[in-house]
Amino acid sequence: AGLPFDSCSRPSVTNNQVALTNYSIVVWACGQSLTNTFRALERNAVTTFQNAGGHLFVSGSEVAWDLDRASGPSAADRAFLNSQLHADLGSDANNNSSNYTFTAVAGTIFAGNSGGLFDDGSKGVYWVKTPDVLVPTGSGATAALLYGGGGGKIAGVQYAGASGGKVVYWGFPFETVTDEATRAAYMSDVLRFFAPPPRFEQVTIGAGPAVRLWLNGDPGEYSIQTSSNLVNWAPWTNVLLELQPVEISDGSFTNWPSRFYRALR
Repeated sequence: AGLPFDSCSRPSVTNNQVALTNYSIVVWACGQSLTNTFRALERNAVTTFQNAGGHLFVSGSEVAWDLDRASGPSAADRAFLNSQLHADLGSDANNNSSNYTFTAVAGTIFAGNSGGLFDDGSKGVYWVKTPDVLVPTGSGATAALLYGGGGGKIAGVQYAGASGGKVVYWGFPFETVTDEATRAAYMSDVLRFFAPPPRFEQVTIGAGPAVRLWLNGDPGEYSIQTSSNLVNWAPWTNVLLELQPVEISDGSFTNWPSRFYRALR
């Protein structure tokens, strides 16, 4: 989707080698872990990140079961599922299901996308034996994906409420979606939902001389403004962002003692 990213293991976060708060978006992949998905150290790191406005995409087939099954989870486990992932465990009713399809819910961030398949053990990723059925919890949380086969079983939740950053949470592992184009489309929708602010990712001096700027951010049209004093701003040009950074070249900076740039929607 045109955004740079880093990746790390979970212990890198819990051992304080990687600070989630250095990022605006975190994709937390839980795969098919049966237990130990979000213990105290992980919960604390994720909660701190979200409270600072960070946006979170979590996927995994046993997260809700681990945090909210009938016996075993602590009160802190259940509170994290409800308050940070904005979901509840509906059931493990898809256990060893013969239906491995999902569809987008109209009016959500995935609206307009085709449905998809996740691995039933024959698609070369890995067998998702027990996807979770979810229930959106709290104001601002809503169903975004449904499992196929009817019955309205919820496969994914989106949250954009007043508490912390935005959240997308799937009850099965994102990486097990079998079609590459489908994965790309759904991940792009997640990133659009999280709407990173426009930013100049790189500024260099090129031939001419000219200032070369690379603008990235949420897709849409932006007005680029310039200033010589950071007080008085004047429109310079308009830029259309899609899903890749856009390069802008300015050869007029040589006429200014100082030249500053900002991007506005």
